[in-house]
Amino acid sequence: MKALVAFLLCSAFGCTTSTSNVNDGAMIAGTPFTAAGAVSMVRTSRGLTNIVLGDFANVCSVADESEQATSKTLTLLLSDFTGADDSTPPMHPGTYSVSTLADPLPISGPFAECGFHVTDGTCRFSETYCTSGDITLTRADTTGYAGTFDVVIAGDHVTGSFDTANCANVSEDGFGTCH
Repeated sequence: MKALVAFLLCSAFGCTTSTSNVNDGAMIAGTPFTAAGAVSMVRTSRGLTNIVLGDFANVCSVADESEQATSKTLTLLLSDFTGADDSTPPMHPGTYSVSTLADPLPISGPFAECGFHVTDGTCRFSETYCTSGDITLTRADTTGYAGTFDVVIAGDHVTGSFDTANCANVSEDGFGTCH
C-alpha cells in the first residue's frame, strides 16, 4: 500500500532521483560531475557573488567570464537584496532558498539561483537551472565563503559543500575567450 501511495504521489507531483554529492561524484542532468575546485567571484557592481565548483583545478581562470573548454561547472549565485533595485554580495552566514528565473525578485532578503553548465571543446555550452533547494553559508568574509547546498537540478537531488577563496581580477562587465 505504501508503495502505491508513493507511486501515485511521484506520478502527480514528480520525484527526484537519489541524492548524490558533488564532492564524491554526482550525476547531474545525465552528466557525471565531480568538483575538483571551488572559488568565489564577488561582483560588487552587480551586487552578487558566484560560488563556482568546477571539474578542473584552476576555477579562477574563468573569473573573466571566459569559458574553459571541455568542462563542467556548478554555479551558485547569491545576493542580499536591500531594496527593490538594490543588492549586495552576501556579507553574513545564512540560508538562501533557490529561486527560478520565473520567480519574482525579492524586495529584500537573501536570493539564490544556481545552474549546471556543460561546455564542449569549442566552448559551446548548455545550462540546466536548479528548480529548488537551499544554499547555506556558514562563513562569509573578505577572503571567501564556506557552506553547503542541497538543490534539485533536472530532477536530480544534488548536495555538496564548499570552502572558497575569492578570485582576483573578477570581471564585472565582459566576456573572455575560450581556453
